Amino acid sequence: MVIKRSARQIALEVLDRIEYHGAYANLEIQKVLQGAVTKQDRAFITELVYGSVRMKLTLKWVISQFVSIRWKKIDENIRLVLMLGVYQLLFMDKVPARAVCNEMVDLTKAISNKGAAGFVNGVLRNIVRNYNRISWPDKEADPVKYLSITYSHPQWIIEKWLERFGTADTEALCKYNNLPATLTARTNTLKTTVSQVKSTLEMEHVTVTHGKLLPEALYIKPQKPINELDAFKTGKFILQDESSMLPARILCPEPGSFVIDGCAAPGGKTTQLAEIMGDSGKVLACDIHQHKLKLVEINKERLGCHIVEERLLDARKLGELFPNQVDYLLLDVPCSGLGVLSRRADARWRKSPDDILNMVELQWQILINASRCLKQDGVLVYSTCTIETDENENMINRFLTNFKDFRAVDITPYIPFALTNADAETARNGYLQMLPQHYGADGFFVAKIRRLGDC
Repeated sequence: MVIKRSARQIALEVLDRIEYHGAYANLEIQKVLQGAVTKQDRAFITELVYGSVRMKLTLKWVISQFVSIRWKKIDENIRLVLMLGVYQLLFMDKVPARAVCNEMVDLTKAISNKGAAGFVNGVLRNIVRNYNRISWPDKEADPVKYLSITYSHPQWIIEKWLERFGTADTEALCKYNNLPATLTARTNTLKTTVSQVKSTLEMEHVTVTHGKLLPEALYIKPQKPINELDAFKTGKFILQDESSMLPARILCPEPGSFVIDGCAAPGGKTTQLAEIMGDSGKVLACDIHQHKLKLVEINKERLGCHIVEERLLDARKLGELFPNQVDYLLLDVPCSGLGVLSRRADARWRKSPDDILNMVELQWQILINASRCLKQDGVLVYSTCTIETDENENMINRFLTNFKDFRAVDITPYIPFALTNADAETARNGYLQMLPQHYGADGFFVAKIRRLGDC
């Protein structure tokens, strides 16, 4: 006889794999969502796991005020039970506190002993009774600690952002990072129109609203897994955040051109390039991982992009293999990913300052070597999903200083939404840093440069 596991049991198992076995939150959740769980359980498990991972620094801070032993002295499984329970008490108002306490005690009994169950019961009920007495770091006296604990971000990230953005903007950024990520669809213009795909999705009981930034974007709330929607299976759309749609838009390759997407997987920007070109010309999609190129192949076939060709290739070799041959080059380079923390619940805990330093060197090598594949008057777009200056503005300024046969290109004609005054100025100078707290979209950097002179 198969005993059905509760949603909280599943959440505990997933959290265990993330916290103690190095699993990635998004991949583990995908496995669960493909299993035999109800729509209601699917939503509950997703919020509970993502929320507990994202807010774990806050959860530990609160729990520590109601236990008399150090965190690391608590049994590993009981720590996770407490995190799941406290997350529900603090952030899931629709779940009654009594139900949370009872369910987490029952969960503890299933994995441990009666003493552990009593411990969990005492801690959770004490938090419920003394919720208003929870202490928090002082915002004025120690803004780094306040923002780190209150919004559950590593202190080193908070320190960098405070120095760059100030307290108010850093707090707004942290708040954005803790919101559930918006699910955005990019309309496949080779097969349909925005209005047609919106109608098709609504017929499948998907809640759909138009994107705020780009006309081809739709915000969607499906009732079932994306891959079960007919509109998805027939290639009418692909999931892609609005910020992520900007690099291909700004590159804007002409039909019939030879285009290379140097770091292509999983193929969102690659297929977008093919759509912009009217599926006429050639798009060479390169990546260093064969299994990731398979994702490009799957997406191009589903979307009907016939001009895309995959190639297992390191972008640092592009200048050597295709010298002075390419009309347009997209380099969406590997990066620290600090612009998409809302989309990747565990990413903030996997990063370190050294990661940024390592990424900068890799990005520089890709940029200086791949750029040599461009023809005279060829165009390059460099992009990242981070908001770190060294990976973005400083990288482009360094490149333009060292390579005099390249010039920045005004990108304002390719941006259909209103920019802040400061961003409008930088866009005229060839680059745009999308900040999540300003535009309500993923943090993204895009720069456009053109190759000049004799090659």
